[in-house]
Amino acid sequence: MQPTFVNVKVTRTFPYPLERTFEWLTDYQDDDPSRTTAVVKRRPVLKREANKVTLEGELELFGARGVGKVEVELHPPTHYVATIIEGSGRGSVYDYRLTPVEGGTRLDVLYRIRVKRWKSRLRVILGKPFVRRELHKMWDGFTESMKREFA
Repeated sequence: MQPTFVNVKVTRTFPYPLERTFEWLTDYQDDDPSRTTAVVKRRPVLKREANKVTLEGELELFGARGVGKVEVELHPPTHYVATIIEGSGRGSVYDYRLTPVEGGTRLDVLYRIRVKRWKSRLRVILGKPFVRRELHKMWDGFTESMKREFA
């Protein structure tokens, strides 16, 4: 069976200028999981290049943990794309787009979750509200951390 994708969209607005927001969001650090209470369990940086960061990610969603290697392509100051290249969820693509708005910057994320089997696809489709809620909790943590660091 051909792998397919289930899309989940999340939007968040930050009260900071575009360049500052992009810089903070893409300045991956090994302690990033401590900045949020959901989804991200471990995310050490393996390699940092001018326009690419390679991470080893460990996520928890649906009560299941997934481990894999992620490449993040940076396209400053408005776009970055994370692709799982090894491990659980290989082939999933998370597309992040930043847009300046009045009073700050809007982040639109399209999570393209790769599923191989129909059971997995059905589970993700039925679980979309839960997935979206967990992603919002994750972003709540990152937003609060950003506010503390920018204060």
